[in-house]
Parts: sequence; structure tokens; C-alpha cells
Amino acid sequence: MGGKESLVPISVSFERLKELLVISESETLYKRLEDQAGQIKITRDPFSRVPVESSQGPVLMGIYWDKGQPIAIINDEIVKIGSFIYNYRVVDIKKTR
Repeated sequence: MGGKESLVPISVSFERLKELLVISESETLYKRLEDQAGQIKITRDPFSRVPVESSQGPVLMGIYWDKGQPIAIINDEIVKIGSFIYNYRVVDIKKTR
């Protein structure tokens, strides 16, 4: 079929939904996910504004082009000509690079 697929709503009672989420008598899907999440090692605070240094060096992520004062986004930092980032100085910002 080449047309759009549509979703059909289904009706499931809350009790039936609880039954479906039980994997065994002692383990629920929620418990399994909670256990797996507890095993994930977080190396830094994802909400921290501290820049993460890349071992690959600066990575250009975007450009806001303005002939008078172009701005670039490098490693999630907003920079302009003359800015320093990771011991590199921004010497030029072009429309495409």
C-alpha cells in the first residue's frame, strides 16, 4: 500500500494494562527499567554549562551570517571573529565555513 498508514486507537482497561506490564511475579517492566537506569554511568552533569573539551578539537556546528558581524557556533559556544575557544583564535567566519 502506498498510502498513509493510520493509527487505530485501542481501549485497554487499567487492570489489563497492569497485567501486560508484569514480566514475572516479582518483576514489572518499570522495575526492570529502573534497575537498568541505575547501571548507567553518568560521566558529567548534562545540565552543566561547563564546556566539554573535545579530543578532536573545535567542531563548527553552525553559522549566523551577517556581513558586518558574523557569528559561529563552535563546540556549543557562540563565537565571533577574535574570540578564543580551546586555545584557538577565530580569525575569520565565512558564509559557508
